[in-house]
Formats: sequence, structure tokens, C-alpha cells
Amino acid sequence: MENSKTSFHTLLAGLLAGVLLCCATGAHATAPRIAPQLFGEERKSDVVAYQLFSMASAKAGDEMIAELVRSAFSAGGENPVVDMLPSRQLARYALFNGDAAALVGLLSDVHEKERKQYRVVTFYLVGSDDRQEPVVLACRKQNSRADNLCKAFEQGLRQLIKKGQYRQIVDKQMGTGKVPADILEWLKPHNPGWK
Repeated sequence: MENSKTSFHTLLAGLLAGVLLCCATGAHATAPRIAPQLFGEERKSDVVAYQLFSMASAKAGDEMIAELVRSAFSAGGENPVVDMLPSRQLARYALFNGDAAALVGLLSDVHEKERKQYRVVTFYLVGSDDRQEPVVLACRKQNSRADNLCKAFEQGLRQLIKKGQYRQIVDKQMGTGKVPADILEWLKPHNPGWK
């Protein structure tokens, strides 16, 4: 009798496990999926950037670049969404993939063979006197939003230089003497369209 009770319980447990397994395959999750929209309005970045300076001067240098970019856009009448990405590769990917209209970075981020697709405005030079690399705003040419941003940035940058605000921003963040007396002449060779 005891043996039949054990086999009956084993059979019942096996049958119950089988029913539960069959029911489980038809079950669907009922929890809401996590999506960016759950955290508020999702806005696409107009401009992407990344940390340009080495660790020693990173904070002051990147703050100076950010302030120059914000001020130039503001003076040009634009207020784009600027997203600081954690790496150079991600920022370049966002620009080349069309996820952003423009990139704040080094001229070398836009390779020579790709430059025909972008309008480039140089607004600062990093490095030593004998080897300076331009810091640029690179805008996609076949994108109306990028074209508007680039025009506004260039116009605003020229206003900052003309009014002396460019020098004030650089001096405040980096210390005096980091840019030559004639900033416009310093940047002209890197911006062929400037007169």
C-alpha cells in the first residue's frame, strides 16, 4: 500500500509538472518594455562632441571648447542640442551614420576622402606651436539642419572674435596668452572662405 501511495504521488507530481510546463510556454510577459520615451521626451542630438584634451588639461580645455561652442551658436541665433559622448569613436559614428548633423572634434576626425561631404569651420587650434591641430565644427553638407547650424556657428564665431568675447572665454578657462593677438588671422588659414 505504501508503495502505491509513493508511485501515485510521483505520478501526480509528474503530471502537474507537465501541465505547468505546457502552460508556461504560452505565457507572455506583461511588464511594460523599457524605452527612452518612458523617461521623458527623446530629443535627437544636433551636435555631438567628445573629450578633446588630455587628462592634465581636460577639464579647463573641454569647458573652454563647450563655452566657445555654446556662445558661438547663441550669437548666431541657434540653440542646438549638443551631446557630449564618452568616446571619439561614438561621436564620429553618430556623425557618419547621420544620427547628428554636426561634430565638434579634431579635423583628423573627418578623413581627407570624406571631407567633401562636410563643411568644416575651424575655431581653435590645439597642440604645440610647431604641431597644431584644428578643432572644428564639421557639418553634413546634404542636411538642411546642419547647413543652418554651420552658418549660425560661423556667423556667431566671427561676432565673438570681433567683440573680444572669444579671447575672454579662452583667457578665463585656459589662462592668458593661449591665443595670438590677431585671432582672426590665426584662424583664417584654416577657414579658406574667410576674408
